[in-house]
Amino acid sequence: MVMLPEVPFSELINRPKATTGKLAQSRTHDLRLRRRGDNDLILREEQADQERTEMVNTAARFLAELMAEDEETQAAALRVAPKVFPWVRFLPEDSRGRFLAELADTLRATIDFDDPAPAVHQLVTEWRHTAEVYADPELLDILTRDHGSDDDFGPVPPPPGAEL
Repeated sequence: MVMLPEVPFSELINRPKATTGKLAQSRTHDLRLRRRGDNDLILREEQADQERTEMVNTAARFLAELMAEDEETQAAALRVAPKVFPWVRFLPEDSRGRFLAELADTLRATIDFDDPAPAVHQLVTEWRHTAEVYADPELLDILTRDHGSDDDFGPVPPPPGAEL
């Protein structure tokens, strides 16, 4: 991981020319703006941002097409997946393939979005949580056992303040 040069956010406000000069000198063309009591910000040159977006989109297209190839290629992807997503080891074998297929479909579907990250992040998060359930036998049993009609406690009232 590359360490970004850092400056306090106030330096951008008080000395913008000197601060943007540090941005230009950065190898990655990024500058971390530290903020007290809040998340830091990253200042990035537009050209560097466009290049990163192109790189991510190219990698996404490549991965999506690779996943759509023959069974041998898909089997290779299944072998590599635990190195990229270590938690897939906890998914049942058929679910691993479904995860990769959904990932490829999501990458294909979001390739022209200005920011595909939220959709891809949501998909990966959901599958990671699914793996967490499979990793916990007690939780898996609770969520998959047949509770029958005797365990139905009736309708659940809406939470306080919820509008219907």
